Amino acid sequence: MSYGINVFDFGAKGDGTTDDTAAIQAAIDYTAKRGGGKIYFPYTPRGYRIASPAIEEVNGKPTRAQLVIPAGTANIQLEGEMPCRFLYAYQVRPVDSPYGTTRFTPQPSDPEPRIFSSTTIFSDWDAPEEHDPKARPYSILSAPEGTSCRGKFSCSQVTVTNLEFLVPMHRDKMYPTQSAVNLQNVSRVHVIDSQFALLESVGDSVLGAELQENPCHTVGLMMSGDQNDHNVIRSVAVQGFKYGLVIGEHVIADYVYVHN
Repeated sequence: MSYGINVFDFGAKGDGTTDDTAAIQAAIDYTAKRGGGKIYFPYTPRGYRIASPAIEEVNGKPTRAQLVIPAGTANIQLEGEMPCRFLYAYQVRPVDSPYGTTRFTPQPSDPEPRIFSSTTIFSDWDAPEEHDPKARPYSILSAPEGTSCRGKFSCSQVTVTNLEFLVPMHRDKMYPTQSAVNLQNVSRVHVIDSQFALLESVGDSVLGAELQENPCHTVGLMMSGDQNDHNVIRSVAVQGFKYGLVIGEHVIADYVYVHN
């Protein structure tokens, strides 16, 4: 049995239809206010839908996230029910096949409704295109920029365990405009048994559809910035973004899979 601050107690449904943004944010805010703790996401086959637009700023500091880790010294963990299923068969380049059409989808149910095999937080918000490489990317989860001279950190520690974060891919563009998780402003980060990938089908071997060069500087997982405290990455997969994994200093990594 897992113990923690259950997102269901804050109104999250996990039915894949309800917008769970406000409920999950309430659980995060409560945990931060009490000084830390584990926010527990029970497994649901439909996943937790995050549909609200990103928050551009918090107290005047750049954020650009749908879910925000509040600034402070709280030690916050977000945990799903079980380790993620890894390595979806994304079609990144078209191939010739004598066996006819082969469709690759990130989840076993296509079209809707999707059935997820991992504890999944997915966004279907249409993030604006941002082509400036110096601009902060839009993401599902982030912490606001801080004021510290080292790394502009605003948060002390965030842990992500047993969670899958998925962003939409625009089929007319064939690339995502949103990053998954941006923890560049968190001093200590642990990410374990988690995956960061795309919600949509990627391509078709006969139609020749494939991921296109992405003008948006999207990232699957962005870890702490420069002069950070220790970071740990263990059993993590990233797929489908312009940049899979962005890291700073002092990183311990064990089994990291990146497929862009």
